[in-house]
Amino acid sequence: MSEQVVEPRARLAYVLGQFPSVSETFILREMRAVQHLGFDITPLSMEPAGEPVHRSAQALATRTVYRPGPLSWPALASLFTAFFLKPFGCVSALRLVLSHGIRNFGAIKELLSAYSAACYFVAHIAPGQMRHIHAHFATYPASVGLLLAEILGVGFSMSCHARDIFTDTAKLLSFKIAEAEFVTVCTEYGAERLQRRYSPLDSEKLRVIRHGLDFVDFRVGSHRDQRKRAFRSCCAQPRCWPPKA
Repeated sequence: MSEQVVEPRARLAYVLGQFPSVSETFILREMRAVQHLGFDITPLSMEPAGEPVHRSAQALATRTVYRPGPLSWPALASLFTAFFLKPFGCVSALRLVLSHGIRNFGAIKELLSAYSAACYFVAHIAPGQMRHIHAHFATYPASVGLLLAEILGVGFSMSCHARDIFTDTAKLLSFKIAEAEFVTVCTEYGAERLQRRYSPLDSEKLRVIRHGLDFVDFRVGSHRDQRKRAFRSCCAQPRCWPPKA
């Protein structure tokens, strides 16, 4: 990632399944790096924060907006507020929900719930805070992100991870890829897999961004070779489930 600094007016919304989440600190590191480049980030979480909260996530956690239950009063009231604020965008997004839900009936429940969540965020966050929508995971968060971008008339992008690429969990993935301005994956193998499954996929749209560590966060004393020492002292335990194998 380059050190180019953008204007503070570049405001992003990150749509996430759960934030903060200790099992997804790679997303936290990405958001902090994007902030370092000058972007203003508003996290949108589909689930309440997990425990414990990583120390470096605390600042972003205070800015996170959490989706209520889809049938709760705040969610239902937001449908009217969002329509008042963005009537054409809401109609356009609802048209997407109905057209794709009819053609893929198995996705209709997720799309309706995602539409409700998108309307809630429109009703409770100033539109200027969401000039681009990025979703992590091509499943429910991407459904919300896509509809939210449609309502606001802004750009949409997403990051695909193992379960998105190697299973059929993500609904309407080909449509989400087509609508996204860009799609990121963390390995070349994942990128090749998407290229094979959803060919032709514009190579300029698909980008490999690896999960990395900032060794400044792992300083050991004041030794001049602290970066190497930190590297030798680091260990990791992967999540052992089939898509990771």
